[in-house]
Amino acid sequence: MNQLTQFNGTSVSIIDHNSKKWLTAKEVGLCLGYNVANAGTGITNLYSRHPDRFDETDTCTIKLMVQGQAREVRIFSTTGCVTLGWLANTKRASEFQKWAKQILAEQLNSNMVIPAAMPARSGITRRTERLVFERFVAGMMQRQIAKELDISPSAVNAILRAKYQFSPHAGEPECSHELIVAVAQRHLTLEQDKLFAARERIAQNFLSHANNQPLSDALNAVGRRLMQPLLNGGAA
Repeated sequence: MNQLTQFNGTSVSIIDHNSKKWLTAKEVGLCLGYNVANAGTGITNLYSRHPDRFDETDTCTIKLMVQGQAREVRIFSTTGCVTLGWLANTKRASEFQKWAKQILAEQLNSNMVIPAAMPARSGITRRTERLVFERFVAGMMQRQIAKELDISPSAVNAILRAKYQFSPHAGEPECSHELIVAVAQRHLTLEQDKLFAARERIAQNFLSHANNQPLSDALNAVGRRLMQPLLNGGAA
């Protein structure tokens, strides 16, 4: 069931899904000031560039009738819309964030009771959390973990970043202090590896072989300066 409303002159259809209120990617884009031709694609691309900023409470895909056909459409909740506003940073972003918090959240408050079947349907418990942590520490990639445990990659990402909101029926935490420390340490290692690779790539861009020898020498000097912290063990 949809409900029509308006934001800043833009007609908005609020979608009722799982007792929450959502907007499609296209309508979020229109509200944020994207042009009609690429509003949906623009928001979908924005989300795709920052998947770690969202979890299953922020966004999901559902089937909607579009031009007479059932299609998979990405939708965003109140928190998802607010996050998109921060990422898009358009002229309308701040106003849209306030509107989303007021209109979508007010709609949601009357439906705050989560259906009892929801925990069983999601299947994500505190035991799942421990299994995710153990596999992450063992070196598995997030998509591998998702496939093995039969949960979504976004849920795995949210669990690993302490963003997943467990239901009251998810059980008691099962993770030891040592396991949590190990998860944090692998996060640190992965981020250091990314930094090393990015810095090396930037440095190599300046290790020139240009025909302008004076400029080539100057760029090589820049490259060597960028590489030096890496050669010294990563110290800045």
